[in-house]
Amino acid sequence: MMQKLWQLKLDRNESIPMDFSTKWINYYDDLKSVAELRIHRNVISHLNYTSIELHGFCDASEVAYGCCVYVRTTVDNCNYETRLLCSKSRVAPLKAISLPRLELCSALLLAELQDRVIGSLRKTFVANRVIQIQDFTKGATWQHVSTKHNPADILSPKDLLKPHIWWTGPHFLRSHETTWSEQIPTPNSYCLRFIHNCKPQQQGYKSGPLQLEEVQDATVRILRACQQEAFSAELQSVAKYGQVGTKSNLKTLNPFLHTDRLLRVGERLTNSHLPFEQQHPIVLPSSHQITTMIIYYKNVTSVFW
Repeated sequence: MMQKLWQLKLDRNESIPMDFSTKWINYYDDLKSVAELRIHRNVISHLNYTSIELHGFCDASEVAYGCCVYVRTTVDNCNYETRLLCSKSRVAPLKAISLPRLELCSALLLAELQDRVIGSLRKTFVANRVIQIQDFTKGATWQHVSTKHNPADILSPKDLLKPHIWWTGPHFLRSHETTWSEQIPTPNSYCLRFIHNCKPQQQGYKSGPLQLEEVQDATVRILRACQQEAFSAELQSVAKYGQVGTKSNLKTLNPFLHTDRLLRVGERLTNSHLPFEQQHPIVLPSSHQITTMIIYYKNVTSVFW
């Protein structure tokens, strides 16, 4: 209706034709019935379902096209329930298009809607399981373990007949916890050890595999350099006044300097029961190469079961 009125190109002081006025009054009266509409918010009414399916429908006319998606739930393998999940519609373009092409547009609209629905369900699936994992393992620490050290990665039964980590666990469990780090020994770690060993009268000559604290020290130094490049003004302001300037992009994070001299997020999660590292994460610039490398590394090593 609005599209056709626009096509008439009427001036704001001109009256609309009588037939349009009648249509608008009828539409206005029809809208009153919406107040009586009741919609089920829960599209899955039974928790003991055995399967869930998505079914989509699309159609088109000369004035508009649209689509809708339904959830079909199987209960006890013999009963079925269906509920409308979502829908979408669009007005046909001003330029005349044949009905078969409009049908094609409706099919594309349905495909796009289905894709968004499936994407949302996947995010919900992941979010729900992350919450369950956090609840079941509260107080525990998750770490990445490489494939060669992961006993859960065993696939062949014949491996069970010979000495194997399946029976004794990975070798690092039989050593001190400080040697368990799976962090990548960066070149900085070796450089810092070399500098340490070259200093005159330096106590504790270091040799052998890198220790956890060496890798962590190198990581902290890299992050300091990263923050110094991106947040030099904020670092100076926090060190001098205890807070960032009012025009800083980090103002809402209320950052503070930790004992490791890294900017961390302030009091947003202080009252939670999360570990310190999660309550006060390190602030990193979104577009910095170090941030990109950390995200890539975490994505690559995030699968540990």
